[in-house]
Amino acid sequence: MHTHISVITPADFNFDFTVNSHGWERLEPFSLNREHQVLTRIERLPSQFSRLEITHDDKINVMVHSENNLNPEDQDYVTEFIRRCFSFNWDMSRCYAKVSDDVTYRFIKEERLGRLLLAPSMWENLVKTQFLTNTHARHTTAMAAKFCTGGDPFGEKHVFPTPEQVLAKSVDELEKQTGTGYRAKYIRSLAEAIASGFDPESLRNPALSYEDIYEQVRALRGFGGYSASYVLKLLGRFERISIDIVMRRYFKEITGQQNATDDDVNAYYERFSEFKGLVAWWEVSRHADKKGELSF
Repeated sequence: MHTHISVITPADFNFDFTVNSHGWERLEPFSLNREHQVLTRIERLPSQFSRLEITHDDKINVMVHSENNLNPEDQDYVTEFIRRCFSFNWDMSRCYAKVSDDVTYRFIKEERLGRLLLAPSMWENLVKTQFLTNTHARHTTAMAAKFCTGGDPFGEKHVFPTPEQVLAKSVDELEKQTGTGYRAKYIRSLAEAIASGFDPESLRNPALSYEDIYEQVRALRGFGGYSASYVLKLLGRFERISIDIVMRRYFKEITGQQNATDDDVNAYYERFSEFKGLVAWWEVSRHADKKGELSF
């Protein structure tokens, strides 16, 4: 079955830059045809599995491939999926106001940057954050592809595994299947935490301060300072800068501050206050693109 669904976008939305924002489009069950800018996703709808083919003209268009007709709940899910995965609820106006008069950074407003492509669940976003640590982009992509083979199949691909499917395997089995190495025990630990009552979706609560979210993520096994800062970014919270070895190297190349410390990095972007993490990250991403290097 083929069902077409259209979703109206915010006025300041940029489809191409959001899709290509931070590497999630390379991680299954997402995939991207870069020539035609068609984003594909294997997804679990309320009543069935599906393949979503997502394009954009003046709105987002979704072609849903499924075995059966979509019921109203399935259709509502697809619409909400688009709004959540493309960060429609993020208010970019305050960030744009901060960069609009800055010659170096006003490109963020001019090109309508800032929104990120996200997974629909915080469970998936947290797992994929584990794939980023202490490795290179190609290994991250390979880990995601192998990990997804543990999910339910649809055609030749798979949906993202559930916590229950992860818990059905031992750490050794998970490590062997996914090639995630030491991360396997952390991913299984996250699934165990969810089974014991932790709700990853609670991290979206706007009443939580960024410090509260940061500490909650840090309390999860295997999530350090960089990972917790990255998760903040996936929630639209940019009060912290995700600083790792790549960030430090690029910062020195960008600014010429060869002896720069992490304090120097934070001080450099401090004028952007609660959006300093976004401005720093977009600058580093642009630098990586110019060098032809993959980045997350």
